[in-house]
Amino acid sequence: PTKIDRKILNKAKQWCDNRAFTPVELHDKLEEMSGKSLSMSQIRRYVKQWECSRKKTQPIMVNRASMEEVEKWRASLYQKIARYTKLGYAIVIRDESHFKDATMTAKYWAKTCLRIFMLWSGGYTRFSMLCSMTQDGRTFFDHCQTVNTISFLKHIDKVYRKVGKMVLILDHAPWHTSKAAKAFFAERDIIILWYPVGHPYLNPVEEVWSVLKGAMSHSIRYADKLAHLAAVYEFIKIHKFDYDFKKFWNRKPPKGIMRPFIKIGGRLSNKEIVSHQVSSKPAQK
Repeated sequence: PTKIDRKILNKAKQWCDNRAFTPVELHDKLEEMSGKSLSMSQIRRYVKQWECSRKKTQPIMVNRASMEEVEKWRASLYQKIARYTKLGYAIVIRDESHFKDATMTAKYWAKTCLRIFMLWSGGYTRFSMLCSMTQDGRTFFDHCQTVNTISFLKHIDKVYRKVGKMVLILDHAPWHTSKAAKAFFAERDIIILWYPVGHPYLNPVEEVWSVLKGAMSHSIRYADKLAHLAAVYEFIKIHKFDYDFKKFWNRKPPKGIMRPFIKIGGRLSNKEIVSHQVSSKPAQK
């Protein structure tokens, strides 16, 4: 494991005291403070040492606590988009998702009252879909076996050739923040804006995956991966996705979006921490 200076760890521990935080937030904070690349297993080890526990708190309260940060992000985003749109930049959002067609636990019943129970044992097929959407209504889909920096940049290059200079809004996935990706963006006229950590509901492409998986994956079995993939592309071909970027960016956080780590002990109890988060509101303009 990567060694981190004890003083930095103490500062990180103080940062975690009396606050709710997700593993990704602590991971990003520690990497920023130490300047080193860390694994999530290290983060979980530190969390355990610091006597933090993962509790099923009310997710809506945690998100309300960070809504002030989201409001600042929205205000800054709208200003930047207005400025770049006047300069002729295309506004592009993107995301990826994984599709599985499992057959290991598919259950089949015979006639009523016969109580014959069968299992179709086997493996499963898996592939990943990448989707980019522009503010003027264009969509770009690609597929790959595994999402990594190479497949991500290949997809973005395809989009760039179609739309030209663009503003790309991304989350903090490893392939988005890699050195190769940063070099790729620097060589082209691509400006990167980032989603706030822990708020995936702000990305409209998440709704695309919800619609696709609801139509293509529920109670449906495919002969093989090619058949599953062909069905996905056929659905994309005959349906048009109706979306509005600003509508999604103005959404309130839905329930069940995340289960944060909560600090146990310290000055505040769990109950007091939750009540403090509920009272946190965005500053009035």
